Amino acid sequence: ALERARALGDESLVGRSLNRVGNWYANLDEPQAGLPHHEEALAIFERLGDETGVVETVDLIAMGHHVGGEQRAAATYYERSVKLFSDMHDRRGLANALELLALCGPSYQSSSTTPFMSAMVPEELRAMRSIRLAQEIGWRAGEAFIRFILADSLLAYGEYERAIPLAREAL
Repeated sequence: ALERARALGDESLVGRSLNRVGNWYANLDEPQAGLPHHEEALAIFERLGDETGVVETVDLIAMGHHVGGEQRAAATYYERSVKLFSDMHDRRGLANALELLALCGPSYQSSSTTPFMSAMVPEELRAMRSIRLAQEIGWRAGEAFIRFILADSLLAYGEYERAIPLAREAL
């Protein structure tokens, strides 16, 4: 598909195909091989002024860094995606980016990496804005996932009284 998109000369289609290839590598647990594809896609979408393409790509780059154990880089990209999703009033994307940003910090899932806590995370763990956003849009699967991730993060801080009910609610 990527070769065909390049042959057609459709830059938007090339960018989307690059993101699919990059995500394929991340799903194969080879995120470092996928990141150059996402970075090329990001350059294309920025050049085209395609805000949706930019935010989707920034989010994929963040996940690639997260899966690759580079939490500081992941947090930097998640912070950017939080801002972009906020600017676009994309509540689903914003909810997802907020809770994944929390996962870059101390959590059981990132315990084999060097965690990095964004300055935005303490507020998210206190206010749990991502849960409210998921509820507002009726995104039940997202709400369950967000509750699970936030519980994981809170457990790493020893906040069992807050984490255990969230984990039960996620179930």
